[in-house]
Amino acid sequence: MKRIGNDDTAPHPARRGPRTHEFFDVIRRGISDQPLRMRFGRRLWQRAGEGARRHNLVLIADEDKPRAAPDPLALVSQPQLDRTMEKACAKTNALTVLLEELR
Repeated sequence: MKRIGNDDTAPHPARRGPRTHEFFDVIRRGISDQPLRMRFGRRLWQRAGEGARRHNLVLIADEDKPRAAPDPLALVSQPQLDRTMEKACAKTNALTVLLEELR
């Protein structure tokens, strides 16, 4: 099983100082040429072969709304829980197809 880490707990040489919520102008090519203020949300990484890493970055738009307190249960067992649920759905679909073939 590959190690999946959260950038907030994994040591990284480029990481400096406390977590900030700095917004950046992002142009969504192919969607809109109008810049949108966004910040990084949750960042997950996974080691890949030969020292490479795979990253899953979430970008959050600045909607000028007051920030609500995060739900402490929202991150429990993530992303493992999502992957387990995806696998369970895939197995359910495969079993449904097999049962239909047997009828």
